[in-house]
Amino acid sequence: MDRNWSRQELADCWSLGIEELARIEGKSGSLRLGFAAQLKFYQIVGRFPATAGEVPDAARGYLGEQLERPVIELFDYDWSGRNGQRHRAEILGFLGVRALHEGDLDALQDWLETEIGRTGAELGVMTEAIDRWCWARKVRPLSPSVSQRLIRSATRRFEAALLARILAALAPETVERMETSLNAPDSPAGFAALKADPGRIALESFLKAAARLSFIHQLDLPRSLLVGVDARLLQRLRRRVAQETAWEMRRHSSERRLGMYALFLMAREAEITDGLVDLLLETVHRLGVTAERRTLALLARDIERVYGKDRLLADIAEAATSNPDGTVRDVIFPVAGETKLKAIVAEYKAQGAWEQRVHHTMRGSYANHYRRMLPPLLEVLEFRSNNAIHRPVLDGLARIRLARRKRRRVLTVKDGVPIDGVIPSKWRDFLISDGRIKLIDYELCVLKALRERIRAKE
Repeated sequence: MDRNWSRQELADCWSLGIEELARIEGKSGSLRLGFAAQLKFYQIVGRFPATAGEVPDAARGYLGEQLERPVIELFDYDWSGRNGQRHRAEILGFLGVRALHEGDLDALQDWLETEIGRTGAELGVMTEAIDRWCWARKVRPLSPSVSQRLIRSATRRFEAALLARILAALAPETVERMETSLNAPDSPAGFAALKADPGRIALESFLKAAARLSFIHQLDLPRSLLVGVDARLLQRLRRRVAQETAWEMRRHSSERRLGMYALFLMAREAEITDGLVDLLLETVHRLGVTAERRTLALLARDIERVYGKDRLLADIAEAATSNPDGTVRDVIFPVAGETKLKAIVAEYKAQGAWEQRVHHTMRGSYANHYRRMLPPLLEVLEFRSNNAIHRPVLDGLARIRLARRKRRRVLTVKDGVPIDGVIPSKWRDFLISDGRIKLIDYELCVLKALRERIRAKE
């Protein structure tokens, strides 16, 4: 109702008809505007206003014009007193609105359960919805307290029915696992562990998160039962679980305890998956950054930067052309110096081998420590995409699964192992030999490419 009304909208909604005017004229002059405001407000909204302030400013003025009464009379009108109540009863009779019957109440309660599940609306919104339901059926509106009591009752019934359906759909072994989780909350798959954050970036954090996700996967929770149920209602139920301890959860009935826990775990699965992917991305990133830092430190010790190489080259050229038949030791070394020339050679070789040395360092860290994360990664995470640009990485993961299952240590290019989009071009010369690549090297390439593809989607 709180909006700007155009003149045409006022005429369409707030104009008084002949019969309405006839009934209003029978009222005392100072009461006519209040009666008219209650009548038109109910026709539009489906309930009566509690004060003059609920009637839009433009509508107050428009009604006053029609009745030739000052708008101030609305603010002196006895809205909640005897006159206001008597007028409301008369208006309901005039509009043919009847009292609520028992059959109406049953229909209203059934409708409420459906609407609460479908919309998840809050108390105030549902109270207005009840007013509209009564108005559409020409049933007398309920008091706010009665409406709120019905809404709370319908909410409890809907929740109980939903949780009962969830429990009925759980397999016996699922129920046993969930009960064990609640009875041993601090175990790896316990209630407290499943509520915990992923933790700092470390291999152990990754393995713990993967174990939690694997536990939820094994439960095979009935997600199809949530189709059509409003997300806000489900979120309220899940929030209750997140705020309770295992002891508090165990105090609930089996239907409520296991039903709410299942709802919580359905949402927690997505959260743990997101956290696990974040840990994967950061772990692979750390592998690369650490390898570059260590390689750079080694090079800093091995290489003496050589300055003035352009000048040195000119001196060597001049000496060589002046004595073309002389030996290097006799002609070049006196000009450049043996030590300086060795430093130039070392610098050149180091620059050419930078990528290979970085990869070697990454490979060492991965083989000795981080490779343990690959089996749970392949088990609990399934990556999908319809974008062809991501296909090589997805195929690469599939190749790794197959190779590990068959206990292969080497992959061959001729078998169709994805290269483009997986192995960086700057690594191919030293990773691929005679059309073969070691599985551990290919794993590292796939993980790096996977990180890049996921970050590109973000």
